[in-house]
Amino acid sequence: MSDADDVHDEVDEDDLSEVGVRESVVGQDERIVDLLIDWKHRVEDRKRAHLLAATRLSARHYQLGVPAVVLSAIVGSTVFASLDTSIELGAKVAVGITSVLAAVLAALQTVLRYAERAEKHRIAAAQYNTIHRHIELSLATRELDALVEEAADIRARIDELETGAPDLTARAWREARQPARSFIGSRAVPSR
Repeated sequence: MSDADDVHDEVDEDDLSEVGVRESVVGQDERIVDLLIDWKHRVEDRKRAHLLAATRLSARHYQLGVPAVVLSAIVGSTVFASLDTSIELGAKVAVGITSVLAAVLAALQTVLRYAERAEKHRIAAAQYNTIHRHIELSLATRELDALVEEAADIRARIDELETGAPDLTARAWREARQPARSFIGSRAVPSR
């Protein structure tokens, strides 16, 4: 027999089972920490995607709204100014087309509800940010035993939020997963 076999023979079976249990528990604790870290990154991606969607929808709201207001103001002023004078047929047609265009833009703004949708994405982003901070706090302050219970609570909160959050476009997902950038002047500078 070799020395290694002698050492193995001296180890009690109960000792082996305790070592296995301890290794299993340590492995499980590491897995719960890894799981929470993974959730933290996923929640961060979702928060960023909702912020991007909110920003894009807000921009679209203004892209439709501002021209609608400007065109309506032009039509109103032109009609009011033409009450005392007779205007040419070409001017009447131009005012009519501008009026229809203003009405179409206003109708699109109402139907597409960009402002309302942007607000829903902002709310979802704020809720994901709250969960993100909760995960960070849990990882920093909780004992490993408490993390299992904490993970169940966090999972329930994420599941509840995902059922009520507005849908995201593929573009928002793609952009959210790219490294964050801040803009200084016209140059994009990585923020990480």
